[in-house]
Formats: sequence, structure tokens, C-alpha cells
Amino acid sequence: MPEIVVQYPAARAARADGEVVGETNRVITLPPGAHLVELEGDPDYVPACHEVTLPAQGGPRYQFLSFSPAAPAVDRYSPLYSCYNGFLLGQFLTVMYARYAWDEYPVRRARCQEFLDEIGVEVRLPEQPVGFGEAAHLDLLKRVLLAVAQRSAALSEFALLGWHFLSYGHTVGEDEETARGAAAEIERLRAKHGLLPVSYDDLAVSRREDGSGRIDEVLSPALRWLAQMVDGMEAEPDTAFVIMPFAPPYAGYFFLLPACPGAGGLPRLSRLGRALRRGLLRCLLLGLIGNSGMVWADVSEPNHNVFYEVGAAHAFGKPAILVRNRAS
Repeated sequence: MPEIVVQYPAARAARADGEVVGETNRVITLPPGAHLVELEGDPDYVPACHEVTLPAQGGPRYQFLSFSPAAPAVDRYSPLYSCYNGFLLGQFLTVMYARYAWDEYPVRRARCQEFLDEIGVEVRLPEQPVGFGEAAHLDLLKRVLLAVAQRSAALSEFALLGWHFLSYGHTVGEDEETARGAAAEIERLRAKHGLLPVSYDDLAVSRREDGSGRIDEVLSPALRWLAQMVDGMEAEPDTAFVIMPFAPPYAGYFFLLPACPGAGGLPRLSRLGRALRRGLLRCLLLGLIGNSGMVWADVSEPNHNVFYEVGAAHAFGKPAILVRNRAS
């Protein structure tokens, strides 16, 4: 009679054609022919079953059928992912509608829209900026935050936090009631998520005589706080840090990482962080790379930023997958 060995790390009853025929890791005798072999119990293993045909004579003495425990589901909206992407989303949805940022609106709009599309949020950002703080702006922010909350409450709350950071900075000294409300929301979210203290004196937006501000100066205090937050977070072994250029054609790439156990959990620096100037972004890079489980890098063409980040990952001792387009 043909014999099989059903391999599994733990003792389980093995079923053939719906009937218990033996135990894992022991020799099981079955009649010749086609059989459907499964493990008894909850389907927490892969594959779900084996289809095997056993010969009447000849062939190997045993046929080995291997099952493995199913990997636990990875939360795409991990703490690192939600903190980093949510905060930047809230920052950009606020600052890019300030008049002094309108010149760079297309870049930030594109990054935010790519990110919203990626997580399945169907809100379309306007092609032209609306006025900062006007009814249309506030309505847009609310629609985006409510839609993001359908994907992840934490992601939406960190976006709300990024919004209030800049709302406070733009209104303190001019609209104290709004500034106090923003500060109260910051403190509520900070207490809820156990976040670092905030230096409110650093957040005030300095304005020139013409009323303008410089976007680097506006974003810097909040991004320093975010960098400290990211640096102090727990490492996420199932999260991959993506390194690639973001000029065309790379800007529109979407991809999966089948080689990474946590393919769903990606801190998408590829989407939002690239809307920052390099000097503002660099303060976040080391914390993100250091707290990720691995890096995935497209090295199809020479790119100084990609090489810098790959070198940083190497210094941290992170596993790296380097890919190259064969047409390059």
C-alpha cells in the first residue's frame, strides 16, 4: 500500500478525503488513487490542502506532504505607517492651500492624491488650490479625514494632528480662539496616543511684511517633532522601507513586495515624503530606515538619493532587496 508522511510543526490529525487517517509526522498508509489531504482543525495553515495521486506500485516509498502555519495577518496601517503618513498627509492638506505654497501645489497635490488612491480613498483633490481656511478648504479637509478614517482610525487621527499643528501655527497671535482649539485637539490626541510633548512656541508661523511665509520654515518645527516621534517608536520587522527615484516613470509605480513577510505594511516615503525638500526629509530618513524590517530599492539608474538611503540601510544592518529594470 502507498504511504505518505504529512509534515507539520505540531501534532495534528491528518484527513484524507474527509476522514481522519493518521497523525502528522508519522507514516500513513492510503490506498492507491487520488486523495485530498488536509489537517484537522481551524484552517490556520498553508496550503489549505494537498491533492495527491498515489500509484498502485512503483514510485518513492513515501510521499511527503508539507503544511506550514499561516503567517499572522500584517496590519498595513501599522503604528509607524500611520504616524508617518498620517501626519504628513495632514500637514500637506493644510499648508499646500496657503498662498505662499501655491507655486508648489501641483507636486504636493500629486503626492497626496497618489497616497489617497493607494489606500482606496476616492476623494479627488482640486486641480487648483482653494483658499487656506476658507469654507471650501475646511470642507475638503473634513471629507478627506472622514474617508481616511474608514481605512484606519489611527491614520486619520495622525492626519488630524498634522492639520492642527499647522492650524495652530497659522492662527496663534491673530485668531486666539482657533489657536486654543487647535492646541486642545493636539493635547487630546497626544494624550490618547502617548505622544511626545509639543513646544508651541516653535510652531508659530513667522510672516514677512507682505504676509508670506516660507514653506521650509513653516514645516520644520512640526517635522522635527515627527522625526523625534519616529525615532522613538518600536521597530516593525514586518514593515518595508521603499527606496526609488520619483521622477517619471517611477512616480506612478505601484507594487507588491512578495519577498517581504509584511508586504502590506509599507511606510510609503515613496508617496508623501517626496513632496518635502531634501533638507526637511533627511531628518526623518534614519528613523524610518532604522525602525523598518527591511528595505526594497530600485537601482535601475544612478540616483544619489537612492544610493544614500541604501547606504544608510546597510549601516543599520537591514536586509535589502535591490531590483533593476533589465531594460535600463
